[in-house]
Amino acid sequence: MKYTRNKVMKLAKDMCKAKYKTCAVCGAEGKLDCHHILGERFSPFQFLVLLCPSHHKFGVESFHGNPIWASEWIKDNMPLDWHIINNFKYKKKKWNYEKEYTKLMKEG
Repeated sequence: MKYTRNKVMKLAKDMCKAKYKTCAVCGAEGKLDCHHILGERFSPFQFLVLLCPSHHKFGVESFHGNPIWASEWIKDNMPLDWHIINNFKYKKKKWNYEKEYTKLMKEG
């Protein structure tokens, strides 16, 4: 069975949505998006935050629309993650998506 990057990304986002039920910023429910703080290519299974559309892409205080605000929000609300992210070394890593998918499925 061939595992694709898209399947792994969908699984990571589904796990994020199952773990967190509301927007991390405002507590809104309903349509929520899982945001990769470092980007999918650097950390597909880490540093995920669930956000409403306003805080994800469309609002003045949104992760895509105002990265400076987002950085401050992460620093205030996710201090351990902020410290790790702030010291993250951007290295291109070739992910073994089949291995990661299998590992996640075992962890359940």
